[in-house]
Amino acid sequence: MSIVRGPGRDGRWTSALVLVSTIMALGGCGSDSGHDQGTVHWSLDGDPPTAVNITGGPWTLTQLAAGNSNPPKVPNPSYGYTANFGSANSGKTSPMQPYYFGFTRRSGDTLQGYFDWRPKEINEAIVAANSTDGGKTWQFQQIALVLTNAVPLSPQSTNPDSNLADDGFGHPAVLRIVDPDPLPTPTVGSEPPLPTPTAVQGALPDTFLYTLDRSTDAVHRLGLVVSALSPTADAPLNGALANIPLVNDFTDESQVVRTQGLKNPDGILAVVPGTTKPVKVLYIQKIGNGDLTGATRLPGSQQCQTQPYTPTAAKAPNPPNHDVVAVRAAVTYDGVNFIDLGQAVGLMDPTTTSYTGTRWVAPGGTMLDLGGGRFGLFFSGGNCMDADSDAFHYIGYAESTDPDLLNWTIINGINNPIASILPHTVPVDGVPTVIPAQTPVVGPTLDPFDSRVYAPSGIVLDSNTLLITFAGYHVQSPNDDLLDYRTIMTVRLKSSRSLLPSG
Repeated sequence: MSIVRGPGRDGRWTSALVLVSTIMALGGCGSDSGHDQGTVHWSLDGDPPTAVNITGGPWTLTQLAAGNSNPPKVPNPSYGYTANFGSANSGKTSPMQPYYFGFTRRSGDTLQGYFDWRPKEINEAIVAANSTDGGKTWQFQQIALVLTNAVPLSPQSTNPDSNLADDGFGHPAVLRIVDPDPLPTPTVGSEPPLPTPTAVQGALPDTFLYTLDRSTDAVHRLGLVVSALSPTADAPLNGALANIPLVNDFTDESQVVRTQGLKNPDGILAVVPGTTKPVKVLYIQKIGNGDLTGATRLPGSQQCQTQPYTPTAAKAPNPPNHDVVAVRAAVTYDGVNFIDLGQAVGLMDPTTTSYTGTRWVAPGGTMLDLGGGRFGLFFSGGNCMDADSDAFHYIGYAESTDPDLLNWTIINGINNPIASILPHTVPVDGVPTVIPAQTPVVGPTLDPFDSRVYAPSGIVLDSNTLLITFAGYHVQSPNDDLLDYRTIMTVRLKSSRSLLPSG
């Protein structure tokens, strides 16, 4: 047994006992009704990707740009950033920068979004915003989990506390955990026994926000931070702390709740659609410098080398990255305790050094229930070419007919991607090769995602149309152009077969 305890600061999250047992036979939990129409082939529906705007909310790069007339050199990296940073864009409509890692849902004709707001080396927070025009423009609603209220000492400086910089809570994902309707009737003697929550007094929350704690002592070591939400239409982040609790620049563990059972989590990749209690997810495990040390150490032939090209605006290629990443599955009954179901295969190869392979996958994707036991997955991937395990080289698409969702086949990979960074010519088996080999589904790469593209969050608009919100960088490192990074984009895709509705 494991005990689930709430934050205790307001007494609303009551304790509960949760039985935990082996559930590998639980399966995918998705719909198996309808005829399997086979693999989905995607095409662009209408306009190429468009950078979106946000009305209201915290400081944006528009406020910064006002003080810097000669980009890309930025003598004033925090121009316009004052104690009123949280409302600096109030009354204005600006490009949605610096935002990324959007998590979107649909409620009727309204899209609800949760975004990672992260001005480089200054601050980080989670912002909620909604859209009533299909994701073209967003309206600020609420900000929470602000890393710091410190103000740069001058327009030429960044966070005065270098230990904090912009390492707050990021990679947001939201889960709703509700009982199936109707409740299943227990079968005496059924195998294997499934864990079920023990009845308790008072209701447990059913909506949870998950974020990655980037602080040095916690990142990829401790669980994701769990915020129990009591959302309203105007305040979707109700229940989350206004500010990240800190003690001497470290997260105050007495004020946060963390997931249990997830292994070195970097964030949630996707939620299995249509699942009620228990909710099943794919998540990203990341072990920093893992291919150099410990049980995950790899031979030199399976380690990345120096980046084979110089990124846009950079002075030199980046050194190799040595993180080890895996895609894993897990389920939860209560939002805090997770049961790991094992490692998924087919989406990536953690030992590949080929520039046509996928070595890393990032959090922030979307799973679709295609019916007939088939699932689709939008994800972002990368390899040694990028010298970065954040997996931002391309947006891909994969499918699975495995009821456990542990076996996947990539349909749109690095050479025929949904979207990609700029093409690069690199050696493949000693031959100069252009990657990607094919024009991406969304069309040629555009300025806002020249150097990074990731976090595809999809919403089914109708039986054949999918709206994708994703993020991009013009340069691989924001330090190389502080006027153009972390941009939210949107694009519509047409499916070759009918899609089931998404929430």
